[in-house]
Order: sequence, then C-alpha cells, then structure tokens
Amino acid sequence: MASVPLSRHVCILDFDFVAARYSSAHPAEHRFPVWWTGDVVYTMLLQNVQLMVNGGLNLQPYVHPDCGAHYGVPFKEETPEMFVRWAQFCAMGTIVRFHTNSCCDHRPWTWGTAAEAAIQKILKLR
Repeated sequence: MASVPLSRHVCILDFDFVAARYSSAHPAEHRFPVWWTGDVVYTMLLQNVQLMVNGGLNLQPYVHPDCGAHYGVPFKEETPEMFVRWAQFCAMGTIVRFHTNSCCDHRPWTWGTAAEAAIQKILKLR
C-alpha cells in the first residue's frame, strides 16, 4: 500500500489574493472581489448554497465556502458521504478551496478510497 502524502501541490497565484468575508462592509471589497462564507460547520451546507446563489444575484460571483466546512469532528459526526456532498457542491462553484485545520482534516484523500474517487470524478467534471 502506498503511503498517503501529507500535502499535495496547489496552484500558486501570481497576483494579490484577498478573500473577504461575505457581506463585509470593507470599503475596498470591490477591489478584490472574492468572498467566503465564513468559518462554518459541516451541517451548514444548505445555508452555503443559499449564500452562493445570493452572491451571484448581488453581482458577487466569487462567493465560496470552506469546502467541507471549517468546523466539525471528522470520522465521528462527519461522514465521507457528507464530505463528498460538500465537494460536489464546491466543485460547481467559482472557487474550490478545501480547508483543513487542527480540528478537521479535510484533505480529500483522507476520507477513504470511495470518497476520494467520487471527489476526483467531480473535480474532473469541473
């Protein structure tokens, strides 16, 4: 069995990238038009769908969540199916950004081979 890498290559952008909180009232938010929905929990998938749709209707096309959410208890409360649903939703948005922190490992390959295959399939579709 091959070892699982601790990290994988990500695209590095060659311009300033600033993500502002959606509904931010910062006077320069129009200059870097990328908004994220905030530090959400894994059960807030529906609310994030609504925020992304509202962002598009408000001419803010680059609204995105932390893919897989920010908080939760992976492998206990969260399930691989739920994480795949988050990935499917995020893959059809304008920005895909999986978020991992000390409490939650949201790297797609840590949820098992079936979840990883489903996530690879949806990202290829993107």
